[in-house]
Amino acid sequence: MKKIIIQSQLGSYPIHIGYKTVLKHVSSVLTSLRLGPHFVIITSPTLSHLYGYKLRRHFSSSVKVDQILISDQEKDKNMDTVQKIISRLIKLKAHRKTCLVAFGGGVIGDITGFVASIYMRGVPFIAFPTTLLSQVDSSIGGKCGVNTQEGKNLVGSFYPPRAVFSECSFLKTLPQKHYRSGLAEVIKYAVIDNQKLWTILHAHPSQILKRIPSVLEKVITSCVLTKKKFIEEDEKDFSKRQILNFGHTIGHALEAHAAYRGITHGEAIAQGMYTATDLSLQRKLCRPKTAGGIRSLLKKYGFQKQPLPPNISSTIARDKKRENKAISWILIEELGKPQRVSIPQEVF
Repeated sequence: MKKIIIQSQLGSYPIHIGYKTVLKHVSSVLTSLRLGPHFVIITSPTLSHLYGYKLRRHFSSSVKVDQILISDQEKDKNMDTVQKIISRLIKLKAHRKTCLVAFGGGVIGDITGFVASIYMRGVPFIAFPTTLLSQVDSSIGGKCGVNTQEGKNLVGSFYPPRAVFSECSFLKTLPQKHYRSGLAEVIKYAVIDNQKLWTILHAHPSQILKRIPSVLEKVITSCVLTKKKFIEEDEKDFSKRQILNFGHTIGHALEAHAAYRGITHGEAIAQGMYTATDLSLQRKLCRPKTAGGIRSLLKKYGFQKQPLPPNISSTIARDKKRENKAISWILIEELGKPQRVSIPQEVF
C-alpha cells in the first residue's frame, strides 16, 4: 500500500492506494485521526449491496455506523439531494463529531463533501472512491459541490477530506463505460504534465483496459502525484491549478447541455481535449505532431471525436471560468507545456 500526503491549508490528509491492502488499515487510520464515534456512510444502493458489509466490518466495533442511500447519477447531483441527506442526518442525530463517509464515485464524493462543509457549519468526512475517475481526480483536492440547471458545479466549497482510501479492487465491478470515463482524466494528466504516464499509456493499453492490478496501481499513483503538485501550489484554483481544466471548458458545457444524461464525464472531457487540441493547432501554439499524438492517444482508449452541438456557445458562456466576455481555456504548446489562454466566447 502506498501513502501520499496532500498538504492543504485547511488540513493535510493522507491518500492510501493499494490492491486488496487498503481496507485493513481503515480502523487504525481513523483512530489515529481521532474520528468518530459516529460515522454515516453515504452511498448508492448498488454499492451498498456489493460492498456495504465488506466496508462496515472494517470499522471498529466500538463506533456507531449509519447509512444513507442516494442516487449516484450526475443528474441527481443537486440541492434536492443535499436537502434529503441533511434531513436524514438530523433524524440520525448527527452532531459536530459525526464523520461522513463518501463511498462511491465522483457524484457521491462531491455531494458528501459539500454536505460535510455546510452541515452544522462543517463536520469531518472521509472518502472511499470506487471509480477510476474518483480515485485519480475528484476525491483529491477538496473541491466539492452540486450542479444546477444552468451549469455544472456552480454551487460548492473547497473542503478537503480527512483521509482518502483508494482500494483498487473496487474497480473490478465498475462498468467498462465508467472505467473508460476515468481514463479520459488519466490521459489529461499525461498530456499536461506527466511524460512517464504518457509512456505507460502508450506502452500498456491492453493491460490498462483489462485493469491489471500492478499497472493500474502505478497509473493511479502517478495521477495522484501529478494532481498533488498542482493543488499544493494553488489550492483555491486561482492560477496553476487551472491547468487541470484541460478539456473541461467544452466538457462541462457538454454535460450541462445534455442535462447530465447520456454522456459520462470522461466522454465529455475527451471531446473537450479534442477541441482544445484543435484550438491549440489553429492558434499555432503547438505543432501538428503534438496535436496528432494527443488525438492518437484518445483514439487508442476508445474516444472518437464527435461534432459539437450547434448551440453549445450559450452553455459555455455560463462556465465558472468566464472572465467578462472571454472564457479561460487551457491549450497545449507541447506535451507537458500547457498554456492558459482567454478566448472570446463568440468563437463558439
